[in-house]
Amino acid sequence: MKTLTENQISDLERGIFNKGRDIDVALFNASNGGEKEFVVDALTLYVNSDGGFGQGLFIDNYNPASTAYTTYYALKIVYMYGLDDDMTNMLLKRAFTFLYHKAYQEKNFWVKAEPSNNNFAHHDDFTYPSNESLALTSGIIGLTLLLQSPTSPYYKLALKKYNLLKPLIDAYNFKENEVVDLAILSIGLKQANILDNNYDERISKSITLNNALEISNYFNVKKEILEEAINLLIDQLLPVGMWENKKKWNNKYPEGDVAEIKWMGAISAENFYYIKKYSC
Repeated sequence: MKTLTENQISDLERGIFNKGRDIDVALFNASNGGEKEFVVDALTLYVNSDGGFGQGLFIDNYNPASTAYTTYYALKIVYMYGLDDDMTNMLLKRAFTFLYHKAYQEKNFWVKAEPSNNNFAHHDDFTYPSNESLALTSGIIGLTLLLQSPTSPYYKLALKKYNLLKPLIDAYNFKENEVVDLAILSIGLKQANILDNNYDERISKSITLNNALEISNYFNVKKEILEEAINLLIDQLLPVGMWENKKKWNNKYPEGDVAEIKWMGAISAENFYYIKKYSC
């Protein structure tokens, strides 16, 4: 398996410090042996008074208001980096209060594209309305079961929502970039000792080099697939020492150009996490 040289890591660090946001710098440092508490501090910059996350934490949506998708993105960071302290627990309590009592929903499930997004610059993926998807809801249910105790009211609400939507989730065709949401749901249900599904089989059949690394946070991906994914990742490193987000906005919003620069820091910090995890 390929890995980064010391010079490449130095170039990467310099690039993230120059182009990354505070959260990206904190995530890079955490992957490189730094204190995780700075990740928590950085996350607090994106919390709104309602407990949800917004303020551009997810780069492709400039909506400052709390949204289910941006809050979900924050929860994935908490789980991925194993954040667990008093501040994190407080943020989680408020985030789940937002999700289950205040966040926008349609037909009893959360949506990626909310109406308020249309008032701000965003990637077309966040334009309301959009095609229905059960991916986000599946992931939020899973993370609730992973990050809350069985005595939590949100744990119980998550199970209630799952039981209500299970027939729809079972029939839903998860796209390549949505399989991670099914993996999160699957591991959450396992932790809750709910095993009456064929999700693992569906996940195994849907793993590609594009989604394998993120799925590996929640599902046992074959070693040879991870090795190939890491090798591909290192081959894609730009001469400037960072990675780019290949998903462009290509719409009317000029903020998309700035988003591309921000994504270099965010994608690079995330890729470094996987390289440190699997090849160093």
